[in-house]
Amino acid sequence: MQLGKAVETLESAIRFHHFSPALPERLHVVKRLPEGRLSPMSLRSLAAPIYITDLGIRRIVDPKIFYQAHCKICSITPATDTEITAGLVSTPINRLKEALDAAILFFGNYDAASTAITTRKNEILEDHNPELLSAAGTISAATSTQDSGLFFTKAVSLAANYSDSYIYSHRLAATLIKRQHRINDAIKILDAQFTICNQRNNVEKELALLFNLKALAVLMRDKNIIDAMELVNSSLEMLEYAINNQSYSDDSLSRLYRYRSQVHINKAQLLLKIGKQQEAATLLENNLHYTAQHSHEYIGEAAASLALTYYLSKDYPSASRTSIYAIIKLSEIGAISALAASRRVFIASQSKIGNIQEATRTLHLLKTDPLGLTLPLLEINRP
Repeated sequence: MQLGKAVETLESAIRFHHFSPALPERLHVVKRLPEGRLSPMSLRSLAAPIYITDLGIRRIVDPKIFYQAHCKICSITPATDTEITAGLVSTPINRLKEALDAAILFFGNYDAASTAITTRKNEILEDHNPELLSAAGTISAATSTQDSGLFFTKAVSLAANYSDSYIYSHRLAATLIKRQHRINDAIKILDAQFTICNQRNNVEKELALLFNLKALAVLMRDKNIIDAMELVNSSLEMLEYAINNQSYSDDSLSRLYRYRSQVHINKAQLLLKIGKQQEAATLLENNLHYTAQHSHEYIGEAAASLALTYYLSKDYPSASRTSIYAIIKLSEIGAISALAASRRVFIASQSKIGNIQEATRTLHLLKTDPLGLTLPLLEINRP
């Protein structure tokens, strides 16, 4: 089965069923990407994330669950690993990056994509396309394939500018930290990037990302929350400076606010580790406010973190209210894992309050409705 045929089969079969609000954009993107009919300047919302540019080199389960849940709704058989791999292997090399993007976005099949990358390793290396190399590195890292470092290193050598070079180095360092546990090697890469940044202007965004990733490395290696907190605070200082002192497009500025939100969430997690629940809650309340103003797509992520913090602070009514808000926002963009986590916070909060009926109902939905098509019954206003 051609991958395009699998997409068309789902699109045709699902049209008279209840589907996720995120599905139409994913269909639009995935039908156009492999054929080059999606302009590089076309903006994609969080309903159609570019998973192959993930800075955290995560193996994200959301797109696979999303695809298979829709196949189940309309009673069709999902595309197999073999079919997806065959489609990627037969794709012309000049379209492979887009095909990998589409395959991960729509099918979420990292194993099939990784197999295709391994099969075409020499072609990918000889194509001298840093974006393809980075995509191959990201997928290889997510699947713990040994060639990820080779792909990232070559991408760095071919990068068109420092910003791209930094991003590829960042992914390599993240791979060493998260996948290979070679933290000292990763810190050497990060420190080298600090040296380069200190010799350049207008690199506050890159410095912010560096400080944030080094905080994770230090925390994992030394278990030192104080040092990690200092690095996180430095990351926030760089982001505030970038936001207030440089000119960005609306999309780039929104992305900076997203980074800011993520670093605030990281800081809140450190505060929780040292027992400062109220300080963490206040930080995330302010974060939700600013995210709602400046980076609307990331409200669900910000609200979910706040809801969990309320729960850990034993403020169960606020946790219930905020988790419902998060559930609604996350279901709109197909963020399956975060949606499930927010449902668990809601279930636990309702149980603590004594509303066992709603907790039981939501537990059933957690098992039967991964897309979040059915929302909680409680009428709870936005936090």
